[in-house]
Amino acid sequence: MSESQIEGMFESVTDRAKSVGLNYDFSKMKNANTKKAHRLAKFAESQGKGPDIDEALLSAHFTDNLALNDDEVLLSIAESVGLSQEEAQAVLSSDQYADEVAQDIEEARAIGVQGVPFFVLERKYAISGAQPQALFQETLQKVADEMGIKPGLQVLGDSDDGLCEDGSCAF
Repeated sequence: MSESQIEGMFESVTDRAKSVGLNYDFSKMKNANTKKAHRLAKFAESQGKGPDIDEALLSAHFTDNLALNDDEVLLSIAESVGLSQEEAQAVLSSDQYADEVAQDIEEARAIGVQGVPFFVLERKYAISGAQPQALFQETLQKVADEMGIKPGLQVLGDSDDGLCEDGSCAF
């Protein structure tokens, strides 16, 4: 890709992020080898904290511009999601979970992943790159239809009228 194409891609992603309340600044993002972060994520997953650490790592990288190869940064993230500092340090100071990360990398290569983001749905459909929201909606609907998933409740209207915000409502 040319430099102008890359800049356009970053601008597009930045605009999309801003539309959902995230502030990305690619000029401040720290490039880092993320193998330690991936091993820490595997540890967090084993402790039932996978989604929590995934969110924290993404936030640290994309919005806080932190280096995901820095042990202090990673330990702080681990602590923020409720992981043991001692156990997290042991993971970072060793090769724990390296085989699992290598297996994930090999699987990604085998299915054609060449970059991020890359989304796999039901091991049948893939969406590569930052695509329009409509493509995600269409693909998710296709998967739901194929699986026979129907929404249980359809919310109508776009107003918050009638919502209890002062804590006085009883259910």
